[in-house]
Amino acid sequence: MAPNETVIGDGVAAALGFLRADSSELTGQHPEHTFRTAPERLTRWQEAGADTAMFHGGLYAVRCRYAELGLSQLLPLDRVLVGAESRRVGAFGGFQHLNQGYRHLQMLAVVTMHGPMEGDTPHRPELALLDLLRAYAHDCLHYGSRRRYISVGGKPTRTQYGINFRRPAGQCYSAADPQGSRHTRNLGIVMEGACDREAQRITREAAVRAGIREPEDTMGRLAFRDMTGTLSADDVTAKLREELTGEEVGYVERLCRFQAGVSRRYPSFLGEFAPGEEENLHDLLLAAVISGDTRGLGAWLDDRHGPGTFSGVFLASSYFEPAALELSAQRSHQRGPHSLHHLPRPRTPPQEGAQAGLSFPRQRALMYHCNASAPSPWLDLIEALAAGGIPVGEDFPWDLYAHVVCELCSQHSTYHAAYLGELSPVSHVWVIWASGGFTYVMLRPCGAVDPTVNPVQREACTLFADHWPGHSWQFTDMLQD
Repeated sequence: MAPNETVIGDGVAAALGFLRADSSELTGQHPEHTFRTAPERLTRWQEAGADTAMFHGGLYAVRCRYAELGLSQLLPLDRVLVGAESRRVGAFGGFQHLNQGYRHLQMLAVVTMHGPMEGDTPHRPELALLDLLRAYAHDCLHYGSRRRYISVGGKPTRTQYGINFRRPAGQCYSAADPQGSRHTRNLGIVMEGACDREAQRITREAAVRAGIREPEDTMGRLAFRDMTGTLSADDVTAKLREELTGEEVGYVERLCRFQAGVSRRYPSFLGEFAPGEEENLHDLLLAAVISGDTRGLGAWLDDRHGPGTFSGVFLASSYFEPAALELSAQRSHQRGPHSLHHLPRPRTPPQEGAQAGLSFPRQRALMYHCNASAPSPWLDLIEALAAGGIPVGEDFPWDLYAHVVCELCSQHSTYHAAYLGELSPVSHVWVIWASGGFTYVMLRPCGAVDPTVNPVQREACTLFADHWPGHSWQFTDMLQD
C-alpha cells in the first residue's frame, strides 16, 4: 500500500494487491516500447557514459523537500517503468508522451525516455535525466497523496484523492472548468498544477546545480523550458510548429494543452486567492493533498476571504444530490432517436442486446482513451479571417480551440470523435474526423450503464449511441491524461 492510502470494506485491499502485482495491463498500452525499471534503465545509461549524478542529487532534494511537506516515503524506484528501445520508427518520448504517468490502482508509474526512443540510451542524456527527474518528482506526490478506497459493485473505487472527493454514485466535489477558462475552480486542476509546479522547481534547481544550460535548437529549448517551468505562452508560435517533424508535432501539441489546461490556470489561482503569498498557499495545498486534511488550508483561506471559502470556491451544486435523482437523469438520457446512420459502423459489433438499450458488460482489461489529437477544423477559418484583416481578439482561447481530442477507446478503428456540446438531453453535437477531413454530427447519447453495479450507484456512459466497446465508465485514465 502507498503511505497515505486507506481501504474500507472486505476484499478491497486484496483487489488492489491483485492489480498491483501485474504491470502488463499498463505496459501493454505501449506494445512497441520495451520497459525496464528506473534503476535498470539508469544503470544502462551510466554504463553507456551518461553522468547520472545530477539525477541522484535531485532525488536527495526530492526526499528533503517532501519530508518538509509531510511525505517521508517516496515512490519506490522499482515501481517506475521507463520505456525505450522502441520498435516504432520515429517514436519520441518524454513527460508529454501519450498514456504515461502514475496509475494509482496499479501503484505504478509508466514513463518514457525523453527524445528519440529507438535506442537503449538517450540521444541527449542531460535532457533525458532532467525529464525523468521531473516525472519522478511529480509522480511521488501522486503516490504520496491521501487516498480512500471503498468497494462499489465489488471493485475498489477511489472516493478521496488528496483534497478532492467523489461520492460512491460518482458525483465529484468540484465541477469541471468552463471551456476556455483562464482560471480554475476544479480541485483536480489545482492539485495537478501544484504537483507539477513543485516537480518543475526541483528540476530547475537540479539543472542549475549541474550547470545544464538551455539547448539552442527548437525542440530541445521547448522541452527544457517545459521540464523547468520556464515555458511562456509566447514560446510556441506558428512558425515554430513548422520546424517540427514526426512525433515531435504531437508531443508539442500535448505540451501546449497541458500548459493551457493546468500550468497557466494554477498560477492564476494562486494569484487570485493569495496575492503576495502565493508560495505560502502552494505549500499549504501540497501539505493538504498529502495528508488529506483540509482544516489548515480552509482556516488560512477563511482568514483572508471569509468563512466557508474552500467549499464556496470548489463545491459543485450536484455533489450532494440524491443518487436516485442522478439515476433518473441518466435514464431519461437513454430515450430518444437512434444515432445517425451515415456514420461508419464499428468493426467490432455490439454485443447481443445493445440495440435494445442494454449496456455492454464491464470488460476485465484496463481501457484507456484514444487521446489522438488533430488541429481543429475551424482553425483554418480563423486564420483566414485574420489574414483578411479580421483578426480574432486577444481573448480568444487559442490554446483550447487549436485542437480536438478523441474521446473513444484507444482500441477503436476508423474515425476519431470529440464531444462539442448539448442541444438537448437526447441530441449531442460531436465532431468526427479521419484522414479525409472533419464532419459535424448530432448524435443520441449512449447512456448505457453497468448492469453489475447497484442501480443507485450506476453511471451513464457519456459517449454517443452505438460507439465502439469501451463505455466512459470503463476507462481507467482521464481524457488527455
